[in-house]
Amino acid sequence: MALEWSDKLLTGKKEIDEQHKKFISYMTKLSEQIKTGADMNVIRETIDTLTRYQKEHFDYEEKILSPAEKEKHEKYHKEFKTFFDEFLQEFKAAYNKPGLTSQKLTILLKNLSNKLQDNYMKHLYQG
Repeated sequence: MALEWSDKLLTGKKEIDEQHKKFISYMTKLSEQIKTGADMNVIRETIDTLTRYQKEHFDYEEKILSPAEKEKHEKYHKEFKTFFDEFLQEFKAAYNKPGLTSQKLTILLKNLSNKLQDNYMKHLYQG
């Protein structure tokens, strides 16, 4: 189950909200590809897009935020990036082995979604 956009994720910063919606749309696309058994190369392309977008988004946020907001965000960005890198490593390890199942990918994606919603959005914008 991928993260879904809702008004409770609004930050009050229009550009940031639009970027968050886009990031979530990439995660939703990835989830659908996994559920429907898309070709692994297609899934890989989506993950590559998600990886690039995550970096662009974090760079953008850190440029526009006040020093206090930036300090708080950098901590969570670093934490999320570490988790995201672990997700990528697990995916790559599984991708290179025969028998990769949609169930394994779904678990990886669910963990990533939970991390994004529970640790990133919740602490930075609602807490």
